[in-house]
Amino acid sequence: IRYSKIAGQPLLVLATGRQHQAIDLLSGRVIQAGAIDDPALALAPATSGLIVLDGVLAKVMGGSDGEVTVQTAGSARPLPEGHGTGLTVVACQYINGRALAFTGGRDSKVRIWDLATLQSSGVIDMPGRVLAIEATREGDLVVLAGTEAMAFRHASTVESTVGRNLL
Repeated sequence: IRYSKIAGQPLLVLATGRQHQAIDLLSGRVIQAGAIDDPALALAPATSGLIVLDGVLAKVMGGSDGEVTVQTAGSARPLPEGHGTGLTVVACQYINGRALAFTGGRDSKVRIWDLATLQSSGVIDMPGRVLAIEATREGDLVVLAGTEAMAFRHASTVESTVGRNLL
Protein backbone atom coordinates (compact mmCIF):
# COMPACT_ATOMS: atom_id res chain seq x y z
CA ILE A 1 0.00 0.00 0.00
CA ARG A 2 1.32 3.43 -0.92
CA TYR A 3 -0.40 6.79 -0.48
CA SER A 4 0.36 9.81 -2.61
CA LYS A 5 -1.13 13.09 -3.79
CA ILE A 6 -0.77 13.90 -7.47
CA ALA A 7 -2.03 17.32 -8.59
CA GLY A 8 -3.89 17.57 -5.27
CA GLN A 9 -5.72 14.28 -5.85
CA PRO A 10 -5.21 11.69 -3.08
CA LEU A 11 -4.32 8.30 -4.56
CA LEU A 12 -3.84 4.89 -3.06
CA VAL A 13 -1.73 2.26 -4.81
CA LEU A 14 -2.43 -1.32 -3.76
CA ALA A 15 0.03 -3.94 -4.95
CA THR A 16 0.00 -7.70 -4.57
CA GLY A 17 2.74 -9.58 -6.33
CA ARG A 18 2.94 -8.07 -9.81
CA GLN A 19 -0.63 -6.70 -9.89
CA HIS A 20 -1.59 -3.19 -8.83
CA GLN A 21 -4.55 -0.87 -8.58
CA ALA A 22 -4.47 2.93 -8.34
CA ILE A 23 -7.56 4.22 -6.52
CA ASP A 24 -8.89 7.79 -6.32
CA LEU A 25 -9.60 8.16 -2.59
CA LEU A 26 -12.17 10.92 -3.08
CA SER A 27 -14.44 8.89 -5.36
CA GLY A 28 -13.32 5.34 -4.51
CA ARG A 29 -12.95 4.72 -8.25
CA VAL A 30 -10.16 2.51 -9.62
CA ILE A 31 -8.31 4.72 -12.09
CA GLN A 32 -5.70 2.20 -13.20
CA ALA A 33 -5.15 -1.52 -12.77
CA GLY A 34 -2.76 -4.03 -14.25
CA ALA A 35 0.64 -5.62 -14.03
CA ILE A 36 3.64 -3.65 -12.87
CA ASP A 37 7.28 -4.60 -12.68
CA ASP A 38 8.32 -2.52 -9.65
CA PRO A 39 9.64 -4.57 -6.70
CA ALA A 40 9.32 -1.52 -4.39
CA LEU A 41 5.52 -1.70 -4.67
CA ALA A 42 5.45 -5.38 -3.73
CA LEU A 43 7.14 -5.02 -0.32
CA ALA A 44 5.45 -6.79 2.59
CA PRO A 45 3.93 -4.60 5.33
CA ALA A 46 6.38 -3.78 8.13
CA THR A 47 5.87 -5.23 11.60
CA SER A 48 8.20 -2.55 12.96
CA GLY A 49 8.66 1.17 12.43
CA LEU A 50 11.44 3.64 13.23
CA ILE A 51 11.04 7.13 14.70
CA VAL A 52 13.26 9.58 16.63
CA LEU A 53 12.12 10.17 20.23
CA ASP A 54 13.94 12.86 22.23
CA GLY A 55 16.90 12.66 19.86
CA VAL A 56 17.18 8.86 20.11
CA LEU A 57 16.24 6.38 17.39
CA ALA A 58 13.39 4.16 18.57
CA LYS A 59 11.87 1.06 17.04
CA VAL A 60 8.18 0.28 17.54
CA MET A 61 7.68 -3.42 16.97
CA GLY A 62 5.36 -6.28 17.61
CA GLY A 63 5.06 -9.95 17.11
CA SER A 64 2.75 -12.87 16.61
CA ASP A 65 1.72 -12.67 20.30
CA GLY A 66 0.24 -9.21 19.65
CA GLU A 67 2.45 -7.35 22.13
CA VAL A 68 3.72 -3.94 21.01
CA THR A 69 7.12 -2.73 22.30
CA VAL A 70 9.07 0.54 21.97
CA GLN A 71 12.78 -0.26 21.89
CA THR A 72 15.78 2.09 22.09
CA ALA A 73 19.46 1.30 22.50
CA GLY A 74 19.06 1.26 26.29
CA SER A 75 15.55 -0.05 26.91
CA ALA A 76 12.52 -1.94 25.72
CA ARG A 77 9.13 -0.80 27.00
CA PRO A 78 5.93 -2.72 26.25
CA LEU A 79 2.84 -0.66 25.48
CA PRO A 80 -0.13 -1.29 27.80
CA GLU A 81 -2.33 -3.01 25.21
CA GLY A 82 -1.58 -5.01 22.15
CA HIS A 83 -3.31 -6.96 19.45
CA GLY A 84 -4.14 -10.18 21.30
CA THR A 85 -4.34 -12.33 18.17
CA GLY A 86 -1.17 -10.96 16.55
CA LEU A 87 0.27 -7.73 15.22
CA THR A 88 0.44 -7.45 11.43
CA VAL A 89 1.68 -3.92 10.65
CA VAL A 90 3.30 -0.82 12.23
CA ALA A 91 3.63 2.73 10.90
CA CYS A 92 5.24 5.68 12.73
CA GLN A 93 4.86 9.38 11.97
CA TYR A 94 5.07 12.86 13.49
CA ILE A 95 1.71 14.66 13.25
CA ASN A 96 1.49 18.22 14.58
CA GLY A 97 4.77 17.69 16.41
CA ARG A 98 3.53 14.55 18.19
CA ALA A 99 5.30 11.22 17.71
CA LEU A 100 2.62 8.63 16.94
CA ALA A 101 2.62 4.94 16.13
CA PHE A 102 -0.20 3.20 14.31
CA THR A 103 -0.45 -0.56 14.80
CA GLY A 104 -2.81 -3.03 13.17
CA GLY A 105 -3.54 -6.64 13.85
CA ARG A 106 -5.49 -9.80 13.25
CA ASP A 107 -7.97 -8.46 15.84
CA SER A 108 -9.36 -6.06 13.17
CA LYS A 109 -8.23 -2.95 15.08
CA VAL A 110 -5.91 -0.02 14.39
CA ARG A 111 -4.42 1.32 17.61
CA ILE A 112 -2.98 4.82 17.77
CA TRP A 113 -0.15 5.33 20.28
CA ASP A 114 1.20 8.59 21.69
CA LEU A 115 4.89 7.73 21.93
CA ALA A 116 5.67 10.57 24.37
CA THR A 117 3.39 9.02 27.00
CA LEU A 118 3.40 5.41 25.72
CA GLN A 119 -0.39 5.43 26.03
CA SER A 120 -3.16 4.67 23.58
CA SER A 121 -4.78 7.74 22.06
CA GLY A 122 -7.43 5.83 20.14
CA VAL A 123 -8.68 2.62 18.58
CA ILE A 124 -10.38 2.28 15.20
CA ASP A 125 -12.44 -0.86 14.54
CA MET A 126 -11.87 -2.24 11.03
CA PRO A 127 -13.95 -4.63 8.88
CA GLY A 128 -11.26 -7.32 8.91
CA ARG A 129 -7.63 -8.16 9.61
CA VAL A 130 -5.42 -5.07 9.17
CA LEU A 131 -3.07 -5.72 6.26
CA ALA A 132 -1.36 -2.36 5.71
CA ILE A 133 -1.16 1.16 7.19
CA GLU A 134 0.27 4.33 5.65
CA ALA A 135 0.47 7.53 7.75
CA THR A 136 1.54 10.94 6.43
CA ARG A 137 2.96 13.96 8.22
CA GLU A 138 -0.14 15.90 7.11
CA GLY A 139 -2.36 13.62 9.21
CA ASP A 140 -3.70 11.30 6.53
CA LEU A 141 -4.07 7.67 7.52
CA VAL A 142 -4.77 4.98 4.94
CA VAL A 143 -5.64 1.47 6.11
CA LEU A 144 -6.14 -1.74 4.16
CA ALA A 145 -8.26 -4.14 6.22
CA GLY A 146 -10.07 -7.23 5.04
CA THR A 147 -11.11 -6.36 1.50
CA GLU A 148 -11.52 -2.61 2.16
CA ALA A 149 -9.19 0.38 1.83
CA MET A 150 -10.11 3.34 4.06
CA ALA A 151 -8.70 6.85 4.45
CA PHE A 152 -8.89 8.95 7.61
CA ARG A 153 -7.68 12.39 8.66
CA HIS A 154 -6.21 12.78 12.17
CA ALA A 155 -8.52 15.03 14.22
CA SER A 156 -5.65 17.31 15.29
CA THR A 157 -5.12 18.38 11.67
CA VAL A 158 -8.74 19.35 10.93
CA GLU A 159 -9.68 22.97 11.54
CA SER A 160 -12.56 23.22 13.99
CA THR A 161 -15.63 25.33 13.17
CA VAL A 162 -17.07 25.08 16.69
CA GLY A 163 -17.95 28.52 18.04
CA ARG A 164 -17.21 30.32 14.76
CA ASN A 165 -19.72 32.28 12.74
CA LEU A 166 -19.66 30.62 9.32
CA LEU A 167 -21.83 33.25 7.57
